Amino acid sequence: MDENKTYGTRLARLWKLFLSTLYISSFTFGGGFVIVTFMKKKFVDELHWIDEQEMLDMTALAQSSPGAIAVNAAILVGWQVEGLIGMIVAVLGTIIPPMVILSVISVFYNAFATNRYIALLLKGMQAGVAAVILDVVFDLGGKVLKTRSWVYIALMVAAFVANTVFDVNVVVVILAAAVFGVVLALAVCLFLKAKMKSVRQGAEADTYVTAEGLNLTEQYDNYTHTTETRRKISSDSDSDSSSHSGGGGSGRSGHF
Repeated sequence: MDENKTYGTRLARLWKLFLSTLYISSFTFGGGFVIVTFMKKKFVDELHWIDEQEMLDMTALAQSSPGAIAVNAAILVGWQVEGLIGMIVAVLGTIIPPMVILSVISVFYNAFATNRYIALLLKGMQAGVAAVILDVVFDLGGKVLKTRSWVYIALMVAAFVANTVFDVNVVVVILAAAVFGVVLALAVCLFLKAKMKSVRQGAEADTYVTAEGLNLTEQYDNYTHTTETRRKISSDSDSDSSSHSGGGGSGRSGHF
């Protein structure tokens, strides 16, 4: 009964994953970043299947990997949600709408290319896409600012300047940021290891000093106890000697 319930729950989850990716892909125009935005709103904010940090990592991986960002993101999200089957379902849901739409457009390409209303429609879509991407920028950028880490903030600003001002390819920017993250993690790890070693050595030194102090204290107590014992024995011996001397004198006086 539990296996059937689990199986049914997984099927429902896979069906929900397929419908979600199908819907997102059908009504998303403007590139991979837009579909990633809608995936975040769907799977992070609404369904809570993955958390925001995972979505950020998936976005970076999707952008830095070869291929379409939308398909790469669908692969990562599907795998995270339901493994291999989830990945296949998510990819199918993502690629079916553009395949159908592009197939129709390819048949009527000449009519679409010269149609004024279609051109105006695409212009309006571009404005909407820009607004969606701007919303993502403020959302993710705000999360970085809330960390209050000057390292992450400086990295974000440097990546923006490199791509916007110096026209550095976004893949190069992401890979450079990834290398920087690895170097930073290693540096933090080495620092913590050195700190722990210093603390451990300090604790060992304190233990040694404490042990030496206890040893000296014990030796002093033994010495004091031995000295007092010797004084007591000496005092008892003197008392015995005095008693014997007194007894002998009385005897001689009586004889005479």
